[in-house]
Amino acid sequence: MKFELSDDQRAIQRTAREMLASRYRPETVRELAADERGFTDSQWEELSGLGWPGVIVPEDYGGLGLGAVELAVIHEEIGYALAPSPLLSTLSAALLVNAAGTPEQKQRWLPGLASGELRGTVAVWEPGSGPALDDSQLDPSDGHVTGAKIAVSDAASADLVIVSAAGGRHFVVEAAAEGLEIVPQKALDPTRKLSTLTLEETPAEELEASDRERTDHAYATIFAALAAENVGVAGRALEMAVAYAKDRKQFGRPIGS
Repeated sequence: MKFELSDDQRAIQRTAREMLASRYRPETVRELAADERGFTDSQWEELSGLGWPGVIVPEDYGGLGLGAVELAVIHEEIGYALAPSPLLSTLSAALLVNAAGTPEQKQRWLPGLASGELRGTVAVWEPGSGPALDDSQLDPSDGHVTGAKIAVSDAASADLVIVSAAGGRHFVVEAAAEGLEIVPQKALDPTRKLSTLTLEETPAEELEASDRERTDHAYATIFAALAAENVGVAGRALEMAVAYAKDRKQFGRPIGS
């Protein structure tokens, strides 16, 4: 088993680090953290132009058709730059549509998500519980869903939301759907925009080809991307701490000594 990045993967890593370093300087990140959406249209268009929203979407649906390693490489650099972006949320929605959707549903949603024309997110957490996949309180009935979701990333800027329901079922809810209320939450990390969703007889389309093994794999890929992002954040924090220890002096000598 090979644990080194390929030349192509290193090229993606290098391009990502250079671009993100030039676009997301500390003062820019602070401004975006205070912004309601946390990103600008021009920033999203640039990320979309690089093909990142479709990095793991099959080529048949307009994506790059790459794998989890490339996804992790990009998200480690996103974390290293602390770049606020709805990228992970949109990729998460695409992964679940690809895992649980019929060919017709994939054709309807994936090209827009892969190009960045559409933004998406996934709503799993519910009040008083953890991730609700089997024991969800969400009530689906006759093409409508009723319930609540919390800590939904980038919901305020999403065009569609994938919501989990009992039994491992998933539904697509459009952001403009009647009966959907999106209320921003205050998050510990201001670069991660979270919202509470309330659904009251909200029109929803079930992803009809749901297969538990495939959806579990999609969630594992999402968690891996998030973990890679945290690795990037930790690496950047370590570099900053080392640099400070070399520069800061106490009693006439660097504290790092």
